[in-house]
Amino acid sequence: LGKLCDAFSEMKEELKESLSAQWKMEQERVEMVESLAHDLKAPLSVIRGYSEALVDSPATDEKRYRYLAVIKENAEKSSALVQRMQYTSDLEQSEVRLQLVPINLPEFLEQKMRHYELQAGKKGIGISMKIQGEIPNPYLVDEDRLERILDNIVSNSIEYTPAEGWVRISVKAEKESVSYEICDSGSGFRQKDRERAFDKFYRGDEARRSNDGHSGLGLYIVRQLAEQLGGSVRIDNTESGGACVIFRHR
Repeated sequence: LGKLCDAFSEMKEELKESLSAQWKMEQERVEMVESLAHDLKAPLSVIRGYSEALVDSPATDEKRYRYLAVIKENAEKSSALVQRMQYTSDLEQSEVRLQLVPINLPEFLEQKMRHYELQAGKKGIGISMKIQGEIPNPYLVDEDRLERILDNIVSNSIEYTPAEGWVRISVKAEKESVSYEICDSGSGFRQKDRERAFDKFYRGDEARRSNDGHSGLGLYIVRQLAEQLGGSVRIDNTESGGACVIFRHR
């Protein structure tokens, strides 16, 4: 009888753990759907409004072109949100296959900088990059994952930095890795943000949210990718109060 009671107790604990895991998965699914629905609401409302305006009132060619440009832009935002959710799901697959390729890392970074300079120039933001130390050439890395990390961090810094501000990128070759520090003159992170910034769907301070929909996945994705590259990521603030994101990879 004692053994039977022990067996039932063990089964009860296993069932409890199983139900708890299922509940957690269901909660994450609900949060994902709610987050996506929230972020899609804004661009879809814009698309609907401008589409109705085109249908209901006559418009000059110039006005029609402007309206269609807004519709196209918001349709692309909606598509990007869905793709980001799909990409996040792929990241969480148990099997990770890195596509390591030899690249000239400084040249790769200079090429990325030209893209960021165009993005920053639209807001009058100054952006600079400094590379320290001798980076092996060629450098073996998963180029796609590294590019996604940089795009997430730098694009956010540019977005949350006010006009005429600055974004500074520091790259340093270390013994067995490369570290990056991306700092800006924006609003910085509050203490609450520092504790939860890497949580999935965490939206954080209003001052560091996107104006056109924010999925709360940017830093979560960065952490996943950095860890897959054998590295890590953390956030901090500059002495003047701006935000810094520091990550490294092997």
